[in-house]
Amino acid sequence: MSSTLVRRSLLSIAISGAFCVSAAQAQNVTVTEPSGGGFVVNSAANAPLFTIDANGNLAIANLAAATAQATPLCFDSVTGNVGPCSGGGPVGPIGPTGATGAVGPTGPAGATGPAGPAGPTGIAGATGPAGATGPAGPAGPTGIAGGTGAAGPAGVAGPIGPAGPTGNTGAAGPAGVAGPIGPAGPTGNTGAAGPAGVAGPIGPAGPTGNSGAAGAAGPAGVAGPAGPAGPTGPSVTITAFQNGPINSASGGNTLVATCGAGKTVVSGGCQADITQDAIAGSYRSSATTWTCLIGSAGNTAITAYVYCN
Repeated sequence: MSSTLVRRSLLSIAISGAFCVSAAQAQNVTVTEPSGGGFVVNSAANAPLFTIDANGNLAIANLAAATAQATPLCFDSVTGNVGPCSGGGPVGPIGPTGATGAVGPTGPAGATGPAGPAGPTGIAGATGPAGATGPAGPAGPTGIAGGTGAAGPAGVAGPIGPAGPTGNTGAAGPAGVAGPIGPAGPTGNTGAAGPAGVAGPIGPAGPTGNSGAAGAAGPAGVAGPAGPAGPTGPSVTITAFQNGPINSASGGNTLVATCGAGKTVVSGGCQADITQDAIAGSYRSSATTWTCLIGSAGNTAITAYVYCN
């Protein structure tokens, strides 16, 4: 079913005026157009109000200025019958998404869930070998046992003596299994290149030996001292200029932002509708301009920016 919105009141008046007959006749009024001609109903001023041309095209004058009505009118593309649209009428295109509303207040915290099961115990590391035992001192002679005296009163605890000297450190145990490699740290500043050494003579190539098994990872070396801070560069003042926002045309759009007098381009960028547009190009087009190439569905806000010093 093809649908064309037509004001029903004007169409009803025009059709009634063109085909009105008395009830007593009870017959159809048939108008046969001449070959190549049409059917026209004129106003009192002899201006066309209702026209059907030789190809069957229908035209109603001043339809756009008629009183607006709430119900759309449709026609059947096969029979030409006119009537209310099925389903309430045609559906227009989806409008743009509205702005995101404010975030609502945070709801109350939910109840704490049950504690998860304890994870498995990790594998214990290998025990290092015990340190060497020092030699035992000579045993003193055994004295003659005296008689047991009566128990005296408990004495006051004496002060704690000083800590004894630290014993020798035992031999280091074997290296444990290497843990996973941590993420790479940030790249440090590149140091100044050292002077090139004198190239030694190239010795004869020896025979290729068998590949040995990979050794255990050695301990990390001590971090070297930080190098001195480099000199502070000259200060730069960046000023932003823009062209837009402007309404885009359907298809390709070229938008150029230009630096102010006496300034040159440092960088630039483009802004468009994320759902209706596509940025095909964003580049420094000269020492003082930045160009944006934007494909658009039309009637969206687009802007070109240039940052200059």
